[in-house]
Amino acid sequence: MAIYFNQGTSPGAYWDAPLAEGWRLTSGFQGNAYPILNWEKQDDVHGSGTNGGPILTYNNSTGVFTFAQTAYYLVTFTHYAYLANADSRYIEHYLYVSWNSGANYDLHAYGTAGITNGQSGNNHAGQTSSSIVSGTPNTRMRFKIQVNNGSTWTGADTNSQTTGFTIAKVAGI
Repeated sequence: MAIYFNQGTSPGAYWDAPLAEGWRLTSGFQGNAYPILNWEKQDDVHGSGTNGGPILTYNNSTGVFTFAQTAYYLVTFTHYAYLANADSRYIEHYLYVSWNSGANYDLHAYGTAGITNGQSGNNHAGQTSSSIVSGTPNTRMRFKIQVNNGSTWTGADTNSQTTGFTIAKVAGI
């Protein structure tokens, strides 16, 4: 999903530039993943224009996101995990950001949860983390999931943001 707002009074390069996008996993997986693959941009349900291009571009073979629009952004990452009839002491998600085109990555956001086997035997956990990222042509992002029990599933859905992130412009650079 992308939300577009007019940033000027006449058509041009910044007319209908996107200010927010949502990304989600298209398929779930068991265990750890770094980087996480299989992302898709959520469907644009607003019927808005596309001038100005996307905020992010995505490379599905590397799991790396590149910024197409320069600005400061709030990135909010949500992870949903589930595990039947067992415990997972930790279920962690990470947001890594590179300022030098992917040569080095720094940890920018972290979330953790755990699953304790309950009475029903079907257990789930979720966590959310956020970070302000300065998006430039040299900025890269990628995500990681790490779990204690390798049978833990990361949930995904092509109709909703079960595991995914939202990126919203908060200021120009």
